[in-house]
Amino acid sequence: MKPRTSLLSILPFIGGAMARGSRTWYAPPEIQAGTVFEFIWSVVLFGLFVTILRRLHLVPPGRYARAPYILLSIVAGASSISHLVSGVLFVATRVEHGLQFNVMHGLSAFGICLAHIDLAFGPAVCLWLIHLRGSLAPTVEAKPLHLWVSQSWKRILDWLLVAVTFILAISMTVIINIVWMEYGAGHLRGDQVTHFLIVNRNLNFAVVAFGLLLSIDIAVSLISLKVTQRRVHFIDPLTTRLVVAVLPFVVLRFIESLVLTIYPESYAMRYTDYDVLILLTIILGGLCTVGFIGGVASTMTIPNVLWVSGANGSTSALPIVQGARYPHE
Repeated sequence: MKPRTSLLSILPFIGGAMARGSRTWYAPPEIQAGTVFEFIWSVVLFGLFVTILRRLHLVPPGRYARAPYILLSIVAGASSISHLVSGVLFVATRVEHGLQFNVMHGLSAFGICLAHIDLAFGPAVCLWLIHLRGSLAPTVEAKPLHLWVSQSWKRILDWLLVAVTFILAISMTVIINIVWMEYGAGHLRGDQVTHFLIVNRNLNFAVVAFGLLLSIDIAVSLISLKVTQRRVHFIDPLTTRLVVAVLPFVVLRFIESLVLTIYPESYAMRYTDYDVLILLTIILGGLCTVGFIGGVASTMTIPNVLWVSGANGSTSALPIVQGARYPHE
């Protein structure tokens, strides 16, 4: 799970703690810097969203080529709005002069749900492209080749992993939002809230685990696809771009999620340490999202890409010839 979604769930309480009885917004320097980064990431992701939409005409239509990029545009748009909502919640810290507490909880839940779209369906875009690229490699060989990354069972497993991750994440958000609403209305006691918080914490760990599995799935599938393509003498510049431009951010997101989840659970942290942790979460989370989406979007403009089986002309595959060099490898 992306740690930033956990951050969004506690923003209403951060806002309450930062209110100081005046009309000016007060926050520690780390929180102020984090707010600026939230707006920066929102603008950058919106730019990527527009760029993806403008480049869609460069990709052949159909679910075998353009569909993953349509999903990528949805992920980019949702991520942009999520960062914007997070920044707004950081600024709207006063109940008297800003947003009501219930409204802040509603906005927080909305932003978390949008962040969960990136959490689950961002990896789904990459896995979808891997499925499609794996199905093209056999077209350059005389004998049939069945790559495991494009097999039916692998596709079902990948989409099942995506679906379970998204359902768990949304369930966690719905539960915690209902709990706080009911508690604010006086329908729940403190011990009942504590029980639900423990349930939410366990769900959070489950979502983290599935998010890590998605990262591992992408890394293993992508490396396996690239190795197999080399073995069957098939140069695919799109797969190469995914390995070079996307895989590093997948690994970085894996490390970020692992460290920022385990560290607070393993070490006693001071109040000021959480401000630094929030800033790191925002910077690293935004960097991973922008790098991942930007890397996948960059594959839309690569020339000489085979999009579908049996394509001719500029979209034909490039077989490897001994001693030859190719520009996109």
